[in-house]
Amino acid sequence: ESLRAAPTEIRDEAIVEPHDAIPESLVANEAAASAAPAASMETLAPLSIPSSRTFARWRWRIAAMAAAAALILAVLLAARYRTGRSATVDRVLVADFHNHTRDSLLAGAITEAMRADLSQSRRTRVMSRTQVQAVLEQMRQPTGQITSEPMIREVAERYGVKAFVRGDVASLGAGYTVSAELIAVKTGETLVSVREDASDSTKLLAVVDRVSDRLRRGIGESLWAVRSSPPLEQVTTSSLQALRLYSQAIRIGDQEGDTHRAVDILKQAVGFDTNFAMAYRKLGIYLMNMGVHAASDDALMHAFRNRARLPEIERFNTAGSYFSSVFLYDSAITTCRALLAIYPTDPRGLANLAAVYMDLTDFARAESLYRRALESD
Repeated sequence: ESLRAAPTEIRDEAIVEPHDAIPESLVANEAAASAAPAASMETLAPLSIPSSRTFARWRWRIAAMAAAAALILAVLLAARYRTGRSATVDRVLVADFHNHTRDSLLAGAITEAMRADLSQSRRTRVMSRTQVQAVLEQMRQPTGQITSEPMIREVAERYGVKAFVRGDVASLGAGYTVSAELIAVKTGETLVSVREDASDSTKLLAVVDRVSDRLRRGIGESLWAVRSSPPLEQVTTSSLQALRLYSQAIRIGDQEGDTHRAVDILKQAVGFDTNFAMAYRKLGIYLMNMGVHAASDDALMHAFRNRARLPEIERFNTAGSYFSSVFLYDSAITTCRALLAIYPTDPRGLANLAAVYMDLTDFARAESLYRRALESD
C-alpha cells in the first residue's frame, strides 16, 4: 500500500492515547502534528512541518513514486496468484453448548472436548477459542461464550467458516443426553444431527466421543457440497454489513485493480459505521493514489481520530499510515518497526514500511519488504 497526503489541521479534540499504545519516541511528533494543548502533555520540541508550497511541489513526484510502488506490488501479487495455493481444509466453528443440567461447568467441558476431538480431523480446521474471542473484539462485543445463533453466524461469516456446530447437554433422569448439529453458515441448513444418551455421569465421556465421531464422519460427507465464502477482512467494526463492503472493496481494489469502484464501496461502508477507522484508512490510500488529495487527507485524518478503540495491530497501522501521509517519515518508520517487532509477519505493517522506503527512494529495501508482505499474507 502507498499513501501520501498533505497534513491537515487537527484541533484540540484529537489524539492523546496511553504511551504503551505507541512508542514514547512518537508521542512528541504525534502531539506536534495534532497541535494539542501544551498543558495536556510535557513540553515538546518544535516540529518542522513542510510548507504548503513544499507539499504542492512534492505531490506529483510522490504520486509517481506511489504508482511505482503499486506497480511493483501488483506484479508480485499477480505472480503469487498464478502460482496458486494448496487446497485448504474446511473451517468449522464449535459454538458453546447450552447447559440444561445442574452442573454449571459441564457444558463448557463438553464444548472443549468437542473442539479437541474435531480438531483431530485432517479435513477440517476448528476455530480456537482465542480466534473466536478475537473476532468478538473486532465486533466490539463482550468476549466470553457465544450461544445465540445470530452471534454464532456472524462470527462464522467473518472468519470464513463453512459450518458451525451447536449443541446441548441436558439431564435425563439419572443420566444425560448430548445432542449436536452441524449447520451451514450461508443457508442455515442442518447438515448433520446427532444425539447420544448416557445412563450416568461415568458414561458421559464415551457419549461425547461417539457424538464427535459421528460429527466428524458427517462433516467429511457434507461439507464438500457446501459453497464456501472467503473470510471477511479481520478488522474492527461493529457493523457486519460495513465489514462485508470493506472486504468487497479490498478484493476489487487490491486484486482486480478497480480503485474507483472500491472507493464507492468504501464510502458505503463508512455510511454503515462512521467510526470504521480501517475503512477510512483504506479510502484515504485509494484516493491518494487517484490524486484526489483533499478527500484523501480527510479520510486519513478520520481514520487517525478513530483509532483509540482499535486493537493494537490496527492502531499501529493507522498511526503509521497517518504519519507517512503527513511526511513524518521518521515517525512512520518507528511506528512500523514497533509494530513489526510485535507482529513480524503483519502484511499491512510490512507494506506500509515498504511504501515509506519507496518515497525515500530506497527501492531495494522496499521491494524486500513487499515480498515479505506477500509471503506472510
